[in-house]
Amino acid sequence: MKSRCGKYYYHWVYFIDLDISLFSEEDKEKFFIRNKKYKLGSPCIYVGETSKHPKKRRNQHTGKYKKPGKTSLASYWVKKYGKEGFSSRFRKSKSGWTMIKMSATKGVLKRIKDKAKKLEEDYAKEIQDKGWGAWWN
Repeated sequence: MKSRCGKYYYHWVYFIDLDISLFSEEDKEKFFIRNKKYKLGSPCIYVGETSKHPKKRRNQHTGKYKKPGKTSLASYWVKKYGKEGFSSRFRKSKSGWTMIKMSATKGVLKRIKDKAKKLEEDYAKEIQDKGWGAWWN
């Protein structure tokens, strides 16, 4: 799906707090393998990227926005362990998400998606460097 407004395409990177105290033993093991620098008691944040507005994407994670007969678009981690709203701990803007905007030119959809994926990973690694937990796909 394209998020297009006039002459531009948009993509977002967003942050959702995860409640690590609810993690199953199996998920804790996966989490700690990916988050070797995690300091116990520190925040844990899911970092996602989307072409949809972050509020709409958040509703997909919680199951509030699902077409009948379609599979869930929710991230397992957010659906099972996500806290309400967007993260207030690690933000690049007051809203809990960062917008990427590019002119609507040939090849822009792939470029904007690639830029968002890179930014998603960079933010997650920045979170991990603080000793916090991060999950991203």
